[in-house]
Order: sequence, then C-alpha cells, then structure tokens
Amino acid sequence: MWTQIPKEISGLLGTNPNAIARSDGDILESFNAHGLPVTGAVEPVLLPTLVPVEGDRLVMDLDISVDQEINPAETDSHTAPSVDSLTGMALANTYEQLQQFANSPEFLSQMSIAFGDDFDVEAAQDLADSLTNGTFEMPPTTVVSVADINGSNGAFAAATNNIYLASEFVAENADNPEAIVSVLLEEIGHYIDSQINISDTPGDEGAIFSGLVQGREFDAGELEALMAVDDTATVMINGEATLIEQSSSRTPLLTQQNANYFRNRPQFYTTGNIFAQSMFGSSLVGGRGHTEGNCTWYAHGRVKELGGSVAALNSMRGNANQWHTQLSNGARIVSDPQPGDIAQWTRNGQNHVAVVERVYQQNGVRRVTLSESHYRNNFDGGGAGTLHRIVDYTANNPDRYIRVPGVLASTPSPLPTQPSTSAFRGTVDGALNIRSGPGTNNSIVGSLSPGHSRTFDAVARGTMHWDAREQRNDNRWFRIQNTNQWVSASFITGNPLFTGAADTTLNIRSGPGTNFSVVGSLSNGSRRTFDATTVGTTHWDTRERKNENRWFRLQNTNQWVSAAFITGDPTY
Repeated sequence: MWTQIPKEISGLLGTNPNAIARSDGDILESFNAHGLPVTGAVEPVLLPTLVPVEGDRLVMDLDISVDQEINPAETDSHTAPSVDSLTGMALANTYEQLQQFANSPEFLSQMSIAFGDDFDVEAAQDLADSLTNGTFEMPPTTVVSVADINGSNGAFAAATNNIYLASEFVAENADNPEAIVSVLLEEIGHYIDSQINISDTPGDEGAIFSGLVQGREFDAGELEALMAVDDTATVMINGEATLIEQSSSRTPLLTQQNANYFRNRPQFYTTGNIFAQSMFGSSLVGGRGHTEGNCTWYAHGRVKELGGSVAALNSMRGNANQWHTQLSNGARIVSDPQPGDIAQWTRNGQNHVAVVERVYQQNGVRRVTLSESHYRNNFDGGGAGTLHRIVDYTANNPDRYIRVPGVLASTPSPLPTQPSTSAFRGTVDGALNIRSGPGTNNSIVGSLSPGHSRTFDAVARGTMHWDAREQRNDNRWFRIQNTNQWVSASFITGNPLFTGAADTTLNIRSGPGTNFSVVGSLSNGSRRTFDATTVGTTHWDTRERKNENRWFRLQNTNQWVSAAFITGDPTY
C-alpha cells in the first residue's frame, strides 16, 4: 500500500502574523487627556479566532488514547483512527515541534550537534525562518508496508525526496502518537541534512536531530554510538534500487503485541532468528514453534530489532539459564539496567529471559518494565505458551542483566518522580481513572468524577495522552496528596504553581478568552502566581515570536490572562 500524505499539512499550523491586520489585542491601551491612544503604546497583534476547517480534525483527533472511563454501551463510537488520519495528526504535531525548535535561541548550536560544524549556516537559518513564518514545506510523506523499507519504522530517500512511513508501525502506535512523531522528526532530520550538507553526515544524524527537537540531552557516549551507526539500506522503490536512510525500531514496546507485529518483521523473528529456524520460535509466527511463544526466541529477536550485535546474540544459543555463560563479541553482565538489556533469571531452577523496555523510579525504588514471551506458561488465554506480554518489576527482581553492544533503545518515560515545590489543586475535566502508578500499565485503583477537586503533591512522566483543553500532548501524571495514587494531567485543570510577569498593562478576564468580561488588570512588570492553563483566544507573542493561544489562571481564582503577554511558563 502506498498512500500519499499532502505536503500542505504545513498550512495547518503555519500562520504569518505580518499578514494579519493590527488590532487592540487583549491589553489596555494608554490614552492621553483627550481620550486618544498614545503614539507608540504597546499594541500586540490579535489573531482572529481560529475557524475549524477539515484539517483541524488532524489535530483534534489526537484524543485517541484517553485514560477516561468509557461507557461500554458507547464503545462502538470510539473506533480506531485510520493509518492516514494517524499520520496526518502526527505530521501536524511534528510541524508544531519543529516551529518551537526553530524559535529556540540555541537553534544553530543544536543543529551543529546533529549535522556537524560544516553545514550551510545560511541555509539552516532560512529553514528556521520558514518554520517561524509558516512557509516551510515538509517533503512528501508516503505510507508503505514495513517490508518495503527494510523492516524499518520510517525512511528518507534523497533520490525521491520522499519520507516513507511503515503503515504497520503507525497502526501499532495508535495510542502512542509521540512514537510516530519521533520517527517523522528523524526522517525530517535526514531530509534537512540533504539540504544543508554537501554529503551525508556520518552516523544517524536523524535520530540525534529528533532527540534534540524533543528536548533530549545526549551524553558523549550516546552521541558517539549514534555517530557510528550505519543507517543506510538499499530497497526497491517503484522498481528501482534506491538508497534510504532508515529509522530502526528503537521505540519501546509498552503494550502487548499480536502475531502480526512479529510476522511483519521476519528479519528479526523468523528468517533472521536462530531459534525460529530451529523450530523454537512461535507457532503463531510462520509456524516456527511448538507453542505460541519462547522467551529465548523473543529476546533474541527483540534485541536484534533494537540494533544489538548479531554476532553477540548468535553466541547465546542455549537455554535461557545458560546465556550468561555464553557471552562473546562484547556482550557483558551489568548491574545497572537500561532499555535494551536482557533480564535473566537462573536462581532456584528458573530458566527465563526478557527484554528491558523502560527503567524508572517510583517512591525511591527503581523499577523496570519488561517485554517477554513464554514457552509453556499461558498468560494470554490462548493455547500453550504466551506470544507476548508486558510486565513490571522492581529492578532487583531478575538475577542479572546482559548488555549486548549496538543496542540504541530510546529511554522512554516515566522519568524519576519530581516532587513539586508545593502542593497544588486541580479539577477533573471528565470521569477519570486513578492508577497505582504514573501510567496506564499500572492498575486502576479508583476513579474521579467530573468537576471533582483534588490536591496533588508530585509530578512524574508516564503514558502520554492528548489534552483537549490545552490542545497538546501531555505525558505528565499528578500524584494525589499523601497517597501513591496517580492521574493523567491531560484531564486535570490545574498545574504545579508557577510565576510570571506581565509584559505590558494587561486585562484580567473572567474566563480564558476575549469573549469573557474584563474583571481587572495587571500593570506592566507586575508578578503573579498561576495555577492552571488552558487555551482560548490566540494572540501574537512578540517576545517569543509565535502565535500563543494559552491562557493562565491566577492562583485560587477563576480569573485569566493571555499567556502571550506573560514572561513565565508552567513546567511541562
């Protein structure tokens, strides 16, 4: 399947403020004694209220992984978005992140990290300007089969000036839009490299660029590893051998996968898997096993999928409880797990291996999220064995961890819990699950009703949801005060407290928009504490050079001011 996504997606978010007529904005003008505006008074541009168009759905439909309670009778109305619509949503989100990156004062220094010191600075600055003013055009994006692009999640071909996305990868990440955005950013990084450098930057510059755009900080070891990666492959596109730069499968698997996931990746799980070739794979995947799963088959294929050394993996060909005695070609035992490591159990007759997908801290205890398969144990309700499942343990549960060289797994959320500076209040936007930890992989322990108010005392990173109120993705989770119970911040009106200063004399309104009444004002330079954000009337932020539709709520009130005229931001 080859589906073309129009490059005009840039028009969804790119708005040139210079093309919009000046108006009063949401500030108080200064007047002289004759009642005339004072010349030179601050007069920011007020953007017209955004009128929904067909393309607006690409952004709005991101509400696809809501952690809200669903009435079973209404479940049929929540149908899964198509691959095309998911791609469109991700493209819109990608464009927004690129705009924010282009507006960063560290733009050129960040570009040098990804693309070296010899790139065309003028061309890079033109790129930033086009992103800022909304004229940047992404290369065409084509949805193809994963087999068409060498089993990768995405690819860029300079010969065709096209980005290619694997339809299977998009469908598998319907509830994880950030994964699709990460791959798109990586391939756009490959495209940008072709525009600002004479030759391809060594290594996987696209992966570095994607991480930088998303705010990731790389240490020297990570950069060295990425700069040594050969991300090229030759595939057949329209009957011609074409060189591509590809995105490997570094996305963590945090949800249970079905047999199609493994069938679509034969180079890892069937033809390219020594256990499957010896009939110790899965009976559901090419009939290459006696039961539905096998831990050694899965761990071998999964680590290979993450870029692990084939030579090192092929040396571990015995039972799971023998792998630590069969290490070669750089594989080693480690005590500090990271994504992509192999977890092993051998004590008391245990005979099992799994793969680390995530490492995080909870209440001062280090934990790991693992993906695994089983030869005999049936945990999924099918036949003998378990094809795939996700489990979560304390980090000291396995006996040891094995690290295979070459693995370049991303480090997913949640990050260590960060207590807020003080407790803060929040109100529930809709019926909402309470969970035992920060993420949908944790059990449900209760619920909150719409309009319910709670006090929170900590913030952690977890499963990302679309925040319809703030119109953005949010992977923050809030902890209910004095408990170990968590809710997704995407469905809470309320934020950890933050302060800001007014850039000009500014109206205070009874709600988040100019359609609400004026109930007061802030003087230029006055500082206030805010406790919530939402979206409302859009203004042009002259300080940050971007459209801004966020509004901030004054602490312990229902009074709002436009964020476009406030220096200060909440912590996301």
